[in-house]
Amino acid sequence: MRAKGLPQTTIEAVAAQADVPLDQAQAAFPDPVALKLALAQRYRGANNDIFLFALREIASFDDAVHMLQKAFESYFEVFVADGTTRDVWTDLLMDRDLRPSNLAEVVKNAAQVCDVLQPIVPEISRARLATAVEMMIHMSDTIARWAAMREPQAARAMLDEFKHLIALYGADLQARSRRTPLLGTDT
Repeated sequence: MRAKGLPQTTIEAVAAQADVPLDQAQAAFPDPVALKLALAQRYRGANNDIFLFALREIASFDDAVHMLQKAFESYFEVFVADGTTRDVWTDLLMDRDLRPSNLAEVVKNAAQVCDVLQPIVPEISRARLATAVEMMIHMSDTIARWAAMREPQAARAMLDEFKHLIALYGADLQARSRRTPLLGTDT
């Protein structure tokens, strides 16, 4: 995968690299989607460990904003350091067979953030909080991939602006949550 890219990664190539019989590799990965999902799960596992560790440091909404900014910066650094990660994530977003897996992962991560944030900001409904966090996760992915393709100075400017956007959005979310929702709804 590292040598030829994700699209050219085949079950046969995996079997050869792992030095196992083809039928054993096919049993583990019965089709290309299974192989791509396994690769994505490998990257997700490492990211999720970092993510869960960072959530432990949150004691306030400001801590959450800071953690999201740090997580975004780390995510970008992984994209720059390992182009394969970028390929896996792009495939997750673009391949219709893989999109449901990506959505489930984002919803799971957003729920973990909401579990930590809800006691800190009880005035924000769970639905609004989940929507905001899911949106920021998706935006972070897009911005990190785009910035990773840029020259270092342009990439840094994008990172700084997006981190600023995270802070602005967090402040706005808090401010709007304290107002009476329009027509008595919380949308």
